[in-house]
Amino acid sequence: MKNLKSIDIPNSPGVYKFLNSDNKILYVGKSKNLKKRVKSYFQKEQNKKISNLVKETTNIDFIISESEQDALLLENNLLKENKHKYNILIREDTILASFMHVNNEIGVIQDLQSIGDICR
Repeated sequence: MKNLKSIDIPNSPGVYKFLNSDNKILYVGKSKNLKKRVKSYFQKEQNKKISNLVKETTNIDFIISESEQDALLLENNLLKENKHKYNILIREDTILASFMHVNNEIGVIQDLQSIGDICR
């Protein structure tokens, strides 16, 4: 694994990808603050799955987004493209609930049908 201190991690919302030595994606995640989220993987006490993920990771890529909602949609699209070793399957209704929750936090009311169309 690269030294985490040598990777310039933005404080922005976005998507992060953990890559192995063959540059294959091991894990895709999203966050409203990439720096805080990615650093959380490198804490001393982690479960076995995260410890193994960190051991296999040789690089981390980021895609910065305008908002947490954009990051959620981008993550969903990346998860649908490929099955990554450490990602679990996410049902579409979980994505919709998360998207609605994020929007409710900032006081935006969305039409459920239009959100469903976005995620398909």
